Amino acid sequence: MNPLNDNIACKHVVLKREAVPPEISDAHLVVFCQSGDGCDRYSAGTKIEGRAVVTGEVRRFESSMIDRLATHEEVLAAQQVVD
Repeated sequence: MNPLNDNIACKHVVLKREAVPPEISDAHLVVFCQSGDGCDRYSAGTKIEGRAVVTGEVRRFESSMIDRLATHEEVLAAQQVVD
């Protein structure tokens, strides 16, 4: 289950600012959700595996760290950041 009450597999989300260290830029908060019980709106699970748009790094995180779905503009801006 996730706070968006939606199936978020294969969707871009923005992580909550308070869920990451303060030195992380806003562009680094955009993540492409790939798999995990937390992606399903009806699952009791909370784990999500996603790929950071800026770095391409695969990370695991909790669904409670999600703020909202990313806008198209936010995804494009994150893709243009050189890390």
